[in-house]
Amino acid sequence: MRRSLPGAAVGAAGSLVSTAQTMHQLPALPGPVVDETGVGNAYCGAFVVGYLESGGDPVVGSQYGSVSASFTLAQVGVPRLGGSIANFV
Repeated sequence: MRRSLPGAAVGAAGSLVSTAQTMHQLPALPGPVVDETGVGNAYCGAFVVGYLESGGDPVVGSQYGSVSASFTLAQVGVPRLGGSIANFV
């Protein structure tokens, strides 16, 4: 079975994701921008984790992606997290 997940990260404007019913715009989380390197990868990786952990909800995936992207933007190098990313969503 093939499934598509239409969505797009739109930088400072947040992200767009569509479900079977509607299009959702999720805002970017506020915070410092120190380094943009790897932000897209961080967003995409966390999106997949959130999507799978939620049983296939792309909105939850986008929320996870936004949190991960915000941590990545806020520092140079790999984000250092304590605990679960679910604590931040």
